[in-house]
Amino acid sequence: ARRVRALCAFQARAAAMTREDLVNKWREVSKPRRAGSLPAKPPGARVDFEPLFREWLEVRGLDDALERAEDEHGWMVFRYMRKPVVSPEQSWEVAFHGTWWYSVWSVLESGVLLESHDWGKGHDFWEPGVYCSPNRSTARWYARPHNLFADGVYHRIIFELRVDPERRKRHRQRGGVQWVFPTSAVSLRGIWVQVNSPPKIGEERINEWDPALEALPDGCKAVPSTTNPRTEPWPEIEDERWNEDEDSLPPHLLGSNWSCAGPHRPVSTGGPAEGGTGAGTRPAPAAGSEDGGAEEEEAASDEADAKAEVETEVAPKRPPVP
Repeated sequence: ARRVRALCAFQARAAAMTREDLVNKWREVSKPRRAGSLPAKPPGARVDFEPLFREWLEVRGLDDALERAEDEHGWMVFRYMRKPVVSPEQSWEVAFHGTWWYSVWSVLESGVLLESHDWGKGHDFWEPGVYCSPNRSTARWYARPHNLFADGVYHRIIFELRVDPERRKRHRQRGGVQWVFPTSAVSLRGIWVQVNSPPKIGEERINEWDPALEALPDGCKAVPSTTNPRTEPWPEIEDERWNEDEDSLPPHLLGSNWSCAGPHRPVSTGGPAEGGTGAGTRPAPAAGSEDGGAEEEEAASDEADAKAEVETEVAPKRPPVP
């Protein structure tokens, strides 16, 4: 146990140095800035994800890190194949952590998730530690949709974890179950990707890939963006409604995305286009120092703008959840 904790501390220190000033930048670039809902692309957009993601992994030297598993609830699931830094025991429990795509290379290379502990570096937390949830829907609140391959298709990512219940530091129910652990009590199990899952009104989102914002493993250099070369329309495939019932919103956005007709959902259109978890009245940090929510004043402003936008589009509106 002492050796594992020492190894975790070493890996965490190395990873932390590479993303020292990035979290605030991620927070800034992902602000919705009064942006509304974006439509999902046609179902055929799903076929491009895996080959593009394999290219994304290969250019980062991560070819051996992940192996495709069976899809679950419409999510593409990939198992972590490298020797874990933290080896879970049989009694450890399943948990999930949603994040920005910019953190993924560093996490897969280091094998650890960093603890949120420093407000000055952009971390959002109410207890220092790695934030996660046993509920996939809660983790999804922190999986920022990203136009990853410059084709207008937004993807979300969450880490699947195993966590030591004996070392859980805090447990909170408000707004979604939140667990807090030290890094050495968290084992990386895999990733889940929700393909073609664009942002709703008021949601944080990233509209392009900027190599300068990626958290780089120690000794690595930034790599070029991976872009979708497709110029023809996506193929016609059956709409299996992969993301249906897998698009829950955090409590602070429920009022903004509801009308008398039900959830405010855009209609799918078009072809290729432009290039830790926790909750309260708005999301608290997802896991690790790479995650968190926007500033309270900015969040309140975005929420007010989103509600005003909905009121001009649909009426009457269902009251927000208290």
